[in-house]
Amino acid sequence: MGILAMNIKSIEGNKYENITDKAEINNRIAVTNIKEKNIPNIKLPCVSIEFNFTSKYTSEEKTFAEISIIGEIIYTGNDNGEILKKWKESKELLQTQYTSIINTIFKRCAIKALQLTEDLQLPPLIGFPFVDNKKE
Repeated sequence: MGILAMNIKSIEGNKYENITDKAEINNRIAVTNIKEKNIPNIKLPCVSIEFNFTSKYTSEEKTFAEISIIGEIIYTGNDNGEILKKWKESKELLQTQYTSIINTIFKRCAIKALQLTEDLQLPPLIGFPFVDNKKE
């Protein structure tokens, strides 16, 4: 089946000071835990993949701002046992599901973080297309 849901547990945005230097924006996703999860309304075995998404605005000398989103992905599939085994052995996500899960986390967290960047008056963490006047 795949990803059933994404639950957000915490969203936090901090702006320590205005960006005065050229800042880099570093986005990172860390899977922090994987465990079995029973959901009463779903009769399928599920796995909870807990994560922490962070976006840091830094220069060589300091951190200007940080955004942090903590949550979980609810996943179900024929490979639940393999996912749990891989996590217990090496604290890694099963490679066959890595891309799909990480891309889902990034996409959904980036959308939520964009509002925080607007509220904190920070540059967006992802680029937007812009329309430019046509020069003749």
